[in-house]
Amino acid sequence: MRCHRQNDQRFTRMTYAARSSIVMMILAIGIHEAGAAPVDANMQASQATSLHVRPNGSGPYSSGQVQRIDWDQGKVLIAHGPIENLGMPSMTMLFRVSERSQLKNLNTGDKVQFRAEKTNGTLFIVEIVRQ
Repeated sequence: MRCHRQNDQRFTRMTYAARSSIVMMILAIGIHEAGAAPVDANMQASQATSLHVRPNGSGPYSSGQVQRIDWDQGKVLIAHGPIENLGMPSMTMLFRVSERSQLKNLNTGDKVQFRAEKTNGTLFIVEIVRQ
């Protein structure tokens, strides 16, 4: 009986270790795929008041800086300030754009204002404008 208990404890420890390793790998891959570059203090300070309402009253805009553009996938990596309408803090993240044509006038390093929305659980930039 004691032998079985020791084997069960070893199996439980191994299972826990295996699960922990899998979770850590998934997190590492997710962070790498999102291109999670740290946002420096200057970027955070410049984005402290990043919520803007466009003159035409079309809604809240957030400010950010383009870090990378993936033309083929229709995605852009932006280090951004808070996105108030989505309740998101400042961070660097990868967004899909609703239309790839929005990327044609953007370059890495551009400061932008953008409007993001969540549709079916996916974040999209519905409008992006160079500053």
